[in-house]
Amino acid sequence: NRAEAKGSLKAGQANSILLRTDKALYRTGDIIKAEVFSNLKEETVYIDMIRDDQTVMTKSMEIKDGKGILEWPLSSDCAGTVIVYAYRVPSKEKITGDRRKIIVTPQMNIDICTDKKIYLPGEEGEITFRVADNNGNPLVSAIGVNIIDESFRAMAGKNPDMEKFYFLLEQG
Repeated sequence: NRAEAKGSLKAGQANSILLRTDKALYRTGDIIKAEVFSNLKEETVYIDMIRDDQTVMTKSMEIKDGKGILEWPLSSDCAGTVIVYAYRVPSKEKITGDRRKIIVTPQMNIDICTDKKIYLPGEEGEITFRVADNNGNPLVSAIGVNIIDESFRAMAGKNPDMEKFYFLLEQG
């Protein structure tokens, strides 16, 4: 919690930074809020977002009275597992900082197209899925599909032994 975060920065420690994000799970387009606590009253701290060993965003924030808050929207290039890294670059000392791992899931739209509106039992069909972000750009995705024969479900409601019959047919 915040009281513990402030308490963990002792005045005698050399250049301590503590980073906190408001959540661990985000969606693209969400606003991330990062709080940085420092044992120095005033300074500039940098925030990097790193995904797949690539820096996708860098911002700076001013620390006043040992605390700084920065908010920004998460773009689609931040989708995935991201390291948020807050650090200072002192002139004569080593770089110090803190990091948090967050997960950013993309906003997506799934279009489903079939070659027919209704299929008869045993009939083959074709289903096409298109997954895209909010701008229409294709997204790499994994999709799970369950197909249900509604007539079997309707008959099962009339005869409670219908499930047993179905599994016997599957064995035959």
